[in-house]
Amino acid sequence: MADHLTLAETADLLLLDGVPRFGPGSPDIRRRFVTLIDALYDARVEVFVRADAEPAALCAEADTARDFTPTASRLEEMRSTRWPKASLQ
Repeated sequence: MADHLTLAETADLLLLDGVPRFGPGSPDIRRRFVTLIDALYDARVEVFVRADAEPAALCAEADTARDFTPTASRLEEMRSTRWPKASLQ
């Protein structure tokens, strides 16, 4: 968690490559990803994500998909033109 906050506090732009679909065997990875996205969202960091699926389909497991819905929603908002873009100087 501290690493996530440090990234959020120091980065203007972050590239995430190879984000997998989260299945039943990856609850820790999914939880860390959710925490990272929450921290980046709250800090208004610009994020580019290359993933195996669209945000809503990253966690299709019925038991956890509902818990992942806010994260998928944040990812959708972060990719929109309304999302604040980092000022690269």
